[in-house]
Amino acid sequence: MEQMLNIALVGRAGSGKSTLAKKIAKEFDLVVIDSSMLKEYITNKKDGYEQMQKTMQCGGQVDEELLKKALAIKVASNTSCKGFIWDNLYTIEGYNIAKEYFPINIAFYLEIDEQSANERLHDRCRNDFNKEFIQNRTKVFEENLPKLKEALGARLYTIAATISTIKVFSIAVKRISSLI
Repeated sequence: MEQMLNIALVGRAGSGKSTLAKKIAKEFDLVVIDSSMLKEYITNKKDGYEQMQKTMQCGGQVDEELLKKALAIKVASNTSCKGFIWDNLYTIEGYNIAKEYFPINIAFYLEIDEQSANERLHDRCRNDFNKEFIQNRTKVFEENLPKLKEALGARLYTIAATISTIKVFSIAVKRISSLI
């Protein structure tokens, strides 16, 4: 049986994780694990959805047990996939939950300074990224980054997220291809 390919993307809001996740998923036929699984959990009114919704609206950290439940549903509905790409692995708790379901083969830290990331977010005009959300998410990310770097170790590759998305994608594809 072929080993599953499991990838994680680490970076602050606005670093380009979602854009890269979609491109990598298409290139390698992977399932994206992202906030849409949490939104589906809320839409389907699963146990604890109100708490999850309130937490997500202000950019807070979703309760670990609720995150596990949402991830279990996502993984169970994709049992025959070639692997997963975790878009927005920004907490050590998220990493620990992810590795329960699938070992992460490789991870990319999309490094970008806070000002550049905030400018990107402002340019996108996203309604769900208000000032409080961005501040909370940035704080949680910065607190967790050293722990994530340590946990991922040599599997973590840093890419300057200020270069073009085409170059970021090219660098990531080369690294991923070296694993297969």
